[in-house]
Amino acid sequence: MSGMSERSRQSWLREPLVHFLGLGVLLFVVYGLFGSVEADDPRPRIEITAADIEGLRRDWTAVWGAEPSKTEVRVMLEEKIREEVLFHAAMAMDLDQDDVILRRRMVQKMEFMFQDVARFADPTESDLADFFTKNHDEYRTPVRISFSHVFLNPDQRGAGVERDAVELLERLREENPTRSPESGDRFLRPHDYADRSQVDVGLLFGEPFARDLFALPTDSWQGPLSSSFGVHLVRINDCTEGKLPDMDDVRDLVRRDYEEERNQEANQAMYASLRDRYLIVIEESSIDPDPLGSAELK
Repeated sequence: MSGMSERSRQSWLREPLVHFLGLGVLLFVVYGLFGSVEADDPRPRIEITAADIEGLRRDWTAVWGAEPSKTEVRVMLEEKIREEVLFHAAMAMDLDQDDVILRRRMVQKMEFMFQDVARFADPTESDLADFFTKNHDEYRTPVRISFSHVFLNPDQRGAGVERDAVELLERLREENPTRSPESGDRFLRPHDYADRSQVDVGLLFGEPFARDLFALPTDSWQGPLSSSFGVHLVRINDCTEGKLPDMDDVRDLVRRDYEEERNQEANQAMYASLRDRYLIVIEESSIDPDPLGSAELK
């Protein structure tokens, strides 16, 4: 064989007999893992129950909107058997080892199981009221303002933009108009905004601008404030304070948040219970420094 040329070797590897022998070796390994076929047939059992078949019918109907025919049921059944056979063979051959994608999917399925187990009875009115009281800041409506601004363009005014802003601010404070867009430079967006929250303004002008704007008093011109566009003089014309709504007005939201928190607590408790069943050993040399304080965890 050592004298065989590379071309001859490649030709030999393409021979059907070689492929057949390779498949035979693979099947031999699988049968070796499962055990030999004897009179009492000790092979591992794969059972397809009536519930399995009903599940196949139900899935088909959900997708296609009609009951499957006998032929379609047989096709689905063969696909189910093939899936089970290959899955059991792969597990017997430890093909699940070191498979990152498979590990993640199995972890995800465990988390789905947690969610199913963690479903609780409907919360009582007392449960929801207590949760609403404990988390009332989450449901408070935000402060909202209506404001106008005058824009000064640094690209046009250069280094003198700050000086111009201070001079214009003095004049606006003396006259105190509710709006004065013509006093500044052209701005591609509106000069007036009504009933906006800090989040709304932050999305338009940037968070620093919004934070500074909401710290200003109302009914007088203030500034200058900087945004990603340039320099602004602003006047807050109206401010609506945030308030805590009645629970009846946000009942659906409170219930959703309550159930989500309970699910998270239950999931964490179930995970902790499972984790306690294992001795977690971490190779000490792999941690530098050891953030866990110990190479052995329980």
